[in-house]
Amino acid sequence: MRVLVTGGTGFIGRHVVAELIARTHEVTIVGRDRVKPADLPPVNWIGGWDLGDDAALANDPGEQFDAAIHMAWAGLPDYRNIRHVEENVAAGFRLVERLAAGGVARILVTGTCLEYGMSEGCLAEDRPADPGIAYGIAKDALRRLLQQLQDKIDFTLIWARLFYTYGEGQNPNALYSQLMHAIRSGDESFAMSNGDQLRDFLPVSHLAERLVNLLECPQAQGIVNCCSGKPTSVLSLVQHLVAQTGAKIRLDTGRYPYPDFEPRNFWGSTAKYDALVQSDAARS
Repeated sequence: MRVLVTGGTGFIGRHVVAELIARTHEVTIVGRDRVKPADLPPVNWIGGWDLGDDAALANDPGEQFDAAIHMAWAGLPDYRNIRHVEENVAAGFRLVERLAAGGVARILVTGTCLEYGMSEGCLAEDRPADPGIAYGIAKDALRRLLQQLQDKIDFTLIWARLFYTYGEGQNPNALYSQLMHAIRSGDESFAMSNGDQLRDFLPVSHLAERLVNLLECPQAQGIVNCCSGKPTSVLSLVQHLVAQTGAKIRLDTGRYPYPDFEPRNFWGSTAKYDALVQSDAARS
């Protein structure tokens, strides 16, 4: 497929682009820089683009692209930033509307587990959204608007609801990045919360595989969780990462409070994703 990608130079986006190329898709990235960054793999580049400004796109994108993956999103990692609501919702809607109206048949947009709000336990796609923080509210609003857009324009919307991912190249403020920095700096200890809260963690390379699987699966549409399906404590993840490096570092637990915008224990259900992938494999 000829795939247009926004957010292709970001943490998750770079892995998604690499996965698309590995599967021989023709990839075009739209980005802010007018000149293609030198560290990108062989892809087509549309520069001088910013979220909310679709002037760089052709009037008939359907003649250029079979599918699109929209990951670009300003304002992260500040989940409370009102910019998520004030700017990103309208900008994301205009972009997808332009692509769909121009004939792009399949459009995958990344959502967030924060759309589920403070719900605990195993979260399936039929759980009503009830976000309570700006980032989750904005993603939920964009999803609802795009579903209404489907009443006017015929296109397939895949809403990939992401949980927690980690890996090299992540934001410096992320848990993984902070831990790796402490280990590489030779720190004696690493300060963190108690770490007994349960989350759903997925290595970024595995997440990229899941996103491309959904894009390629003809039956995929609507909300689909992209997660491991396994509840894992934050402490267990940190201990696993430390063991992988062989580092000798003391975990100074209880130093930080739990985030107040997340439930204590939650993870995603992979039942819908698994059924889609299995049906696609059987069809092939």
